[in-house]
Amino acid sequence: MLTITRDGQQVGSAETFPHDMTRLTAEVFADAHGPCEEFWWADPGDCAGTPYREVAVYLDGRLAGAAPAYPVTYTGASGPGLWEPIPSPRAWNIRPYDLDLTPFAATLTDGLPHTVTIGVLGTQLASGDFWATAANLLVDRDPDGATTRGGLVSASAPPTPTQTISDPTGQSVPYTDDTNHTLTFVGQTINGHRTVVTTVRESMGESAKQGVVADAATWTWDYSTQAQAGGHTTTVQHDASYGITTDLLTTYDLTDDATATTTVDGTRAAWTASTDRMSTADATGIAYNGVEQETFGYADNTGTCYHHLLASQAGEITVDNVDAALCPSEP
Repeated sequence: MLTITRDGQQVGSAETFPHDMTRLTAEVFADAHGPCEEFWWADPGDCAGTPYREVAVYLDGRLAGAAPAYPVTYTGASGPGLWEPIPSPRAWNIRPYDLDLTPFAATLTDGLPHTVTIGVLGTQLASGDFWATAANLLVDRDPDGATTRGGLVSASAPPTPTQTISDPTGQSVPYTDDTNHTLTFVGQTINGHRTVVTTVRESMGESAKQGVVADAATWTWDYSTQAQAGGHTTTVQHDASYGITTDLLTTYDLTDDATATTTVDGTRAAWTASTDRMSTADATGIAYNGVEQETFGYADNTGTCYHHLLASQAGEITVDNVDAALCPSEP
């Protein structure tokens, strides 16, 4: 694990990649800690700046992919309704952000070390704040061991998101923040007689409205990878939506929804859909005195189907129900 302790810092290491690498994916882990940054998603008057963070990967210092950070609310944060007895989404499961770096693959197969670093965009780190980060690099190799040639064909990657903010100090009502960031990379890999052109497009952002009584924010991530080879086109489209709505920090509604669809030459070949939604109410702010409800569901084209409802009151589980009839629908 590596830690980011100052704004703009990148952490990582130099790596040497195999000469026959045809595909590169990064599983990136990142989560915030400290008196301010742990609550980056909260009211900007709470010292953490605007409610938007991006986890970014750099190859040899160049931005190669990014993802909007999920607004994790940890056990112990913001009130017992988020952690007793049902923990908030992802609090006990810090999932990675999967970033397809394949357009850069042919630039990394020369046998020389290349730096792979992680940064977090949008931070305003105060004393004691830090982001913990880690990454796994997943490599596909040519089955015949053919050396990868090719290169990065084009790249459009603004180094920072575009934000439109009203009342950046957070002292009047309402505070609004709209953010967007779009990245596009096209790369070519050539192994023997096989040529693959890979296009990765990412569009991410956030819309927040925060005031004295109620705060609401939604983060979105639309992410596609298109591979063209041998006259065929395979596209994988990911769509994710995160959200937090809170009323005077006594009730919370959290969402964590995602879908993925694979098409081959325009025909749907596979899909997945998942949802994780939680609501809490704890008007007194005292542990064990509130109510919680969480639903988790998953479905895919193979027929896998799962839906689980949990509810609690005054610290006791009152509902624990699995019902396949309520699974997420096909995207």
